[in-house]
Amino acid sequence: MEAFVDGVDPAFRPAFEMKSISSVRDVAYLAREAQPWITLATDKRYQIVPALLAALPM
Repeated sequence: MEAFVDGVDPAFRPAFEMKSISSVRDVAYLAREAQPWITLATDKRYQIVPALLAALPM
C-alpha cells in the first residue's frame, strides 16, 4: 500500500471523490472514485460500537 501511495500521480488525491454513503444499523457503506485511475472503490466502516448499538431502541 505504501508503494502505491508514495508513487501516486499528484493529481490523484484531488480527483478522489466520495460518490455515495449509506448505512445499515452500525455499518456505513461508501463508494468512491478517482477518475481516470479508479472507476469504483467500495469500503465499509463500523460507525457505532456494538455495545452502544445494543442499548439503542430498535
